[in-house]
Amino acid sequence: RLEAHTGFPNLDWHCSRVEVRHVVDGTDDSQTQMFLCDRWLKTADGDIELRSGKLCLLAEETEDKLKQHRLKQLQHQQQLIRWRSFVDGAPHCAD
Repeated sequence: RLEAHTGFPNLDWHCSRVEVRHVVDGTDDSQTQMFLCDRWLKTADGDIELRSGKLCLLAEETEDKLKQHRLKQLQHQQQLIRWRSFVDGAPHCAD
């Protein structure tokens, strides 16, 4: 979650991934878990959910709950980015 601090600009941030490292006391060993994000975050987003591991297509998703979550993400992206015809016969352009 991004939080705006008084006196600082409230800017969007691009997050490619989040790495969580578990360090064992007294040793140099650590385990790292990576959560892929690759999106712009803003304060208004509130809490976001990230998955660990590799990104996959909706058809390749194995868990029903994760399929529903991915479907909601795709529908949100489709509302943000739409295609339309500028001139008949010409390639479509982003709306």
